[in-house]
Amino acid sequence: MKIPSKPPVFSELLIKIFESDRKKGIDLLQKSKPTDKKGQYLHWDKLIHLEAPKGLTTEMWWLGIKFARNNLYKTLTVYDKNDHPFQIGTPDHVLKDLHWLDINTARSVSSEMPIHNPHMKNTYLIRSFVEEAINSSQLEGASTTRNVAKTMIRQGRPPQNKDEQMIFNNYLAMQFIREYKIEKLTPSMILELHKVLTENTSDNPDDAGRYRKKSDDIHVVDGQGQILYTPPNADSIPKRIEQICIFANDNDSDIFIHPILRAILLHFFLAYVHPFVDGNGRTARALFYWSVASREYWLMEYLSISKIIKQAPCRFSDYSSTAFHKFCTSNW
Repeated sequence: MKIPSKPPVFSELLIKIFESDRKKGIDLLQKSKPTDKKGQYLHWDKLIHLEAPKGLTTEMWWLGIKFARNNLYKTLTVYDKNDHPFQIGTPDHVLKDLHWLDINTARSVSSEMPIHNPHMKNTYLIRSFVEEAINSSQLEGASTTRNVAKTMIRQGRPPQNKDEQMIFNNYLAMQFIREYKIEKLTPSMILELHKVLTENTSDNPDDAGRYRKKSDDIHVVDGQGQILYTPPNADSIPKRIEQICIFANDNDSDIFIHPILRAILLHFFLAYVHPFVDGNGRTARALFYWSVASREYWLMEYLSISKIIKQAPCRFSDYSSTAFHKFCTSNW
C-alpha cells in the first residue's frame, strides 16, 4: 500500500486548457462522463497509468471526468480534518448495483429459501455470527483455526488466548448489534460496542471503551513503517462522533443517501476519525452491520462482509455487486 499521488488542481487545469484551446475545452466539458468507458470510477493515481481517449492528454481527460463528477456530488454533514464537508458522488453503474442489492437483500423471505423455517433461520444466523467473528478477527491478525474457533463458540468454552478472545468478542458484538439494531446510534453505543470488541485484547485494558487521548501517538502505517495517515486531533473526537451519529440516524434529510451507501460511509467515517487506540477496524465493520440491519437489509445479517474484505484486503473498496452476488449465491 502506498500514498496515492495528488491530482492536478482542478481550477489550474481549467485555466490552462481554456487558454490553450477554448473551443476544445468547452467540447470536452460537454461530452465527458464521470467514469471511463468500462464504468470505473477512477482515481488520478490509477488514471495516469492508462491510455487517454484519442485526442486527449491525461490532464484533459482528468479535467473532463472531474467536471462531470461535480454534477453528481452531494455534500454531507460530516467534516474532514480541514473542516471541509465530505462529498459523495453516485454514478449510474453504482445505482444499478444498489438496485440489485435492494432486490436481493431487503425483500421478503420467500418460501423456497432455507431460512423460511424458523429453526433453520436461527441456525443460519448463528453460523453467520461465527463466520463474521472469525473473519473479522483474522483481518486483525488472529491466527486461531476455524475449527477451534467454531468449537469454542458453539460449546461456550472460555477463550484460552488473545486470538480466541478477539473472535469471541466479535461474536458478542454481532449479538449486541442484533439487540440494538432498532435503536438510534449514540456515542455511548459506539463506546460500548468498542468495549465489547476489545475486552481483554488490548495491551492496555483501560483502552477498551474509551476514546484515544492526546498522549496516544496514533498513525496508520504500512508494513515498512511509513505513515500513510494521521487521524484528527484527539480533542475533536467527541464532536466528530456526534456528527457520525447524526449522519447514521438521519432519515429526514432533503438529501437522499442510499442505505447501503450510508452504511459504507459510516464504516469510512469511523475509520477516518480513528477514535480508539485499537479496534477501529473491528468497530467500523460492526457499525456497517448495525446500519444495514437498522435499515431492514435483513440478508446482510447472514453474510460475512469481513470474508469478502479478507479475500482482497487492499482492494475491498472496489468490490461491486457482482462479487457480492457471487458471495451470496455461494453461501446458500
